[in-house]
Amino acid sequence: MKPKVLVLDEPFNALDPRAASHLVHMLNDINKTLGITLIFTLHDMDIVPLLADKVYLMNQGEMVLAAWGRFSGKKRSCVSLICDCRGWPIWLNC
Repeated sequence: MKPKVLVLDEPFNALDPRAASHLVHMLNDINKTLGITLIFTLHDMDIVPLLADKVYLMNQGEMVLAAWGRFSGKKRSCVSLICDCRGWPIWLNC
């Protein structure tokens, strides 16, 4: 069986850093080599830049941010800033 989409709910919850790093590499490999789309929910925004090329930020059931592109370097700090802000909706052009 080869699904087109894999949905994960908080896959990094309660993982130690080593296991989380291993899971990041495994999920990236699944996405790149098998072409499977990954959809996941996260509260730990430090993981987002390691996996995502599309981000939808939700607040109380409403989408308040949509962003595209590989999030690394400067983009990583922007994603973190979004989570620290409390004035919704937010759009940061990083």
